[in-house]
Amino acid sequence: MLCIYNARTISIDSNLHALLGTAGRVKFHVIALQETKNKNSDVRQLRDGTLVIRREKFPLRNVGGVGFVYPSVVQFVEILSPRLSILPFLVTSPSVSSTVTRQHSQLMSRS
Repeated sequence: MLCIYNARTISIDSNLHALLGTAGRVKFHVIALQETKNKNSDVRQLRDGTLVIRREKFPLRNVGGVGFVYPSVVQFVEILSPRLSILPFLVTSPSVSSTVTRQHSQLMSRS
């Protein structure tokens, strides 16, 4: 399952942990984040293998920032700008391969 989350408030670690706690009760492949509004890019790998990527906002503006939360199904992430990122992933269960392009306020997917 692909989830989309407006991440305005997860620049604070306690709010990120609350999101991850909630996500732990949902079966998901990828959570696409928008409006992370981080001052700096942040990449973390959790003990369970989940990777959290948050991109910084536009310099001198309080807008933008995209990111992803995902387990190990993702091949790689290419973040092109604070508003655009590409995430190819392979879901082996129903043998579906897909690429998700995350753009601010929109989600484009192709199979």
